[in-house]
Amino acid sequence: MKINSFNFLTALTCLLLLCFNNEYDAQQKLLQRSSTLKNNIIMTTENEIKIFFDRYVDYWNNHDMEMWGSLFTEDTDFITWSGTWYKSKNDNQKNHQKAHQILQEQQQNMTYELRDIKIKMLSPYIAIVHATWVWPNFKTNQRTENRSGRLTMVLVKTIDNWLIKATQNTRTDKIVE
Repeated sequence: MKINSFNFLTALTCLLLLCFNNEYDAQQKLLQRSSTLKNNIIMTTENEIKIFFDRYVDYWNNHDMEMWGSLFTEDTDFITWSGTWYKSKNDNQKNHQKAHQILQEQQQNMTYELRDIKIKMLSPYIAIVHATWVWPNFKTNQRTENRSGRLTMVLVKTIDNWLIKATQNTRTDKIVE
């Protein structure tokens, strides 16, 4: 039986197109699954970070500076709203503990909260977080006032959990909505 070279080339071309098309479809499905998985990981990670900040606020409002301090890396940098720069976990925790002793003596309203938390994943292990903090009914010597500001933080993922590597705290003149 003699095979016509035109028929042979046509059949081979069709076979190759069929194979490449199936390969292309498989790659597209894999990319879709990968994208879905990535989105699920990001959502899970963002939920972990939001839960992390629930603990941050809870420890703060309950004057639990030991647990609050456990949320930071050993070599954390923390710049306070007044510009003071703490360059280690120990320094940060020790100085915030002193501040909380004063807050307790003043019987301060511990109504601090974080709002509008925005999370930007730089990698699966590094996140930049921006948040608005508000502290309604903060007692001063003469009156109560509503305080607010912005936090910018760099978080790093360890084997067990997220930790704060760096913080910039900025106070604003009026309550931020």
